[in-house]
Amino acid sequence: MEHLIITHSHEDHFYPEDIHMRKEPYAHIYSNKPLMVYGNSNVKKGLMDTDVEKDTNSRIVFNEIYPYKEYIIGEAVIVPLLADHKPDEKCFIYLIKLNGKTLLYGHDSGYFPEKTWEFLKSKHIDAAILDCTDGPGKCVNYHMGFPAVLTVKNRLMEQGCGNMDTKFIITHFSHNGKYLHEKLVNMASPHGFIVAYDGMEMQI
Repeated sequence: MEHLIITHSHEDHFYPEDIHMRKEPYAHIYSNKPLMVYGNSNVKKGLMDTDVEKDTNSRIVFNEIYPYKEYIIGEAVIVPLLADHKPDEKCFIYLIKLNGKTLLYGHDSGYFPEKTWEFLKSKHIDAAILDCTDGPGKCVNYHMGFPAVLTVKNRLMEQGCGNMDTKFIITHFSHNGKYLHEKLVNMASPHGFIVAYDGMEMQI
């Protein structure tokens, strides 16, 4: 792995000590290519707190990125978009373009901020991965339940972002959402959603 793109600083998505383990003496990496880490200022602080800047072999290089700016990362073009998640932090979802396809990586987030909706207007999306932490619940802020997810899909379609071939996937589940996988499928599949599961792979 050469590139690591972080959404925000919550520990279930970013645990900097794991990246710290890439350094000597924990790991012996003989490639000259560093791990390029991308994220916001909170992610930067978390990473720097592990003394990663003292890595004299430059095994890990942090790049601070900003919303609505385009970045070429490896073979992909990536745009961080503001999420609705952690009020005191600029959390990101990502628009990722690779091999002629575009993915909207859309969690952790509640219903998207209006600036993000404005940016997405008429951007074609081949697949969208959306937060459904609250399962059948009515959560709209910081996370989403299925009613909010359905509203997001409908607005994406109305804005010209999707078509009949666009894949919509819901994920980011836990026991807090109350439904097991079968009930999630029964709820979401009639509305054209794929329900993610551990180990799932998909070609878009």
